[in-house]
Amino acid sequence: MKASHYIFLVLLLIQSITSIGQEKVISVLERDRDGGYEKNKDDYKNNIVVDINSVLQIDLNKNVILEKARQNTNGVSTSIVEKIKFFTKILESRKSLLKSFNATLSAYNYNEFKEDTSNEKNKEWAREMSKIARDVIDLADILKEENVNFQRYRLEYMYDAAQKELDKLIKELEEYADKEGVYVQFGAWLSNNGQTESLHLPGFDSIAPKKPYEVQRWQILPTEEQLKEFEEFSKLTQENKTSGLTALKNIVYNQLTYLKKIFSNELEMLVNQINEDLRALPVATEVNQIIVDFTSFKSDLEVFEKEIKERVTYYENLTFNNQSIVFQVISQIKNDIDLIDKEGKKLLIKSTSLYTKIKALGSHENLESTVNKLKDNLDSWIRIAFNNEIVGAINELLSGTPIDFSLLKFSNKVFKLSLKDIPKQTDLDLITTGKRKSGDRIAFKLEVNSKKKLLYSENREVYMYKVLPHLEGSVGVIFADPLANTEVKTQFQMAPYYNLIFKGIWDQKARRKSVTYNRIFDWGVGLHMSAPDFDADDVPELGVGVVVSLLHDYVQSGIAINVFTGDPYWFFGLKLPVPSFNIGTVRSTNN
Repeated sequence: MKASHYIFLVLLLIQSITSIGQEKVISVLERDRDGGYEKNKDDYKNNIVVDINSVLQIDLNKNVILEKARQNTNGVSTSIVEKIKFFTKILESRKSLLKSFNATLSAYNYNEFKEDTSNEKNKEWAREMSKIARDVIDLADILKEENVNFQRYRLEYMYDAAQKELDKLIKELEEYADKEGVYVQFGAWLSNNGQTESLHLPGFDSIAPKKPYEVQRWQILPTEEQLKEFEEFSKLTQENKTSGLTALKNIVYNQLTYLKKIFSNELEMLVNQINEDLRALPVATEVNQIIVDFTSFKSDLEVFEKEIKERVTYYENLTFNNQSIVFQVISQIKNDIDLIDKEGKKLLIKSTSLYTKIKALGSHENLESTVNKLKDNLDSWIRIAFNNEIVGAINELLSGTPIDFSLLKFSNKVFKLSLKDIPKQTDLDLITTGKRKSGDRIAFKLEVNSKKKLLYSENREVYMYKVLPHLEGSVGVIFADPLANTEVKTQFQMAPYYNLIFKGIWDQKARRKSVTYNRIFDWGVGLHMSAPDFDADDVPELGVGVVVSLLHDYVQSGIAINVFTGDPYWFFGLKLPVPSFNIGTVRSTNN
């Protein structure tokens, strides 16, 4: 085949895999307010996180909907859908086609190839062109099979022929779907703290847009809520300014006390009593099975007890001699949550099953009562675990609250659209979604139904955080270590702080790709202001410095200068994910 023929043929090369291959209907492009998406749209497509003030461009792949509808109905040829896929790829690959062709064509060097006596370079280039041409030849063959008239090597005619054939096939499939009563519903909800609210998607519903609300991007002054928090922290630090790191020890003490509760003398007595009562029962098949179940339960309980005792030992031996201990404590408490959730609940299920079987035996009221007490004991402890202020807050911090899409129902304001009436694209401006905060989510739900059944459903959620460069205020408590002689008797003195943290300057890509990054790491640098009392005269001083913020502002560290004396001090800030430090119950041990 001549080289000139390759040039025409490669113009219709299929270079990229479209979203058809991904088998997803919903595609979301974030159009950020700074216009970053215009430089490289691929970095802004289908991310799990978007900036909280962006516009979401939502594209629905009608061809995937058509295929899903065909898979769940009868009467449509598979070949129709396959041809739709093929022609769609052809028409969507024009730009990448030209790019690939230009690269291959530029690689041809006549003078260099002419000197190649073995002709290997010419052959290699021809092989590449042949590889490119192969798919285009397939296109020509399919058009010929469909009796479509076109001029084989004229680019515009081949494109026109492919587009006309695609339109014809889609229309055929849409008409069939109409006869089957197929319709599509697509909706969006704002999810906030487990609560959901319907949102307006232009072209898909008649829901009224929310009042415009833009989340503040440049926060310099503290909010009213932060001012109240600062006042509370000021009181707490004033009451405990000589306690040093004892405030942290109190959190560990609370966790330790809670863990010790499970294996009380009462629990051990209940297990022993059940064991004795079961052995005294007359031999029977049902009794034997109950004994087997109890033996399994007891074995699991012993393993669980060993795990808990290891955790108790960890907390008892914990010493707060550096700020890295904070990371360890948070991680360990999360591990405790996982253990309780998995093993604790498994024990509860087994004890409940045991109680049900013993109750079915009848005439064993004492044994039944003892097993019931054991079950209630475990149930009470687990409920306390997941109502525990520290544990619950950290679990929420790490995991969030999952969306139950089965509870999201389309209202009568959401249109039932035929396939031919579906808007290919719609925009959701997040500013029109009402009041929201970082960590809230947008939930999307699409359903394809026929008269008889649900044919296909697809769900997607997008988290909203401040992704673009922004400034955040943060309030909490620092533990300051003065680097000069002061009236402070402990190594650290507690003091309230207010920090201005710059974020999103260098890590926007990471913020868009990971919820965990936003929820946990979320680092920044900024200006630090605090109010220590190093001279112990009950009059707060002013400290100013620089700070590095880690773990979503829960841990901060830096260096500052006492404005009144000029003395420096280093500090680490702490804002644990709890409403307060429970400092009122701190034991008297000082550090």
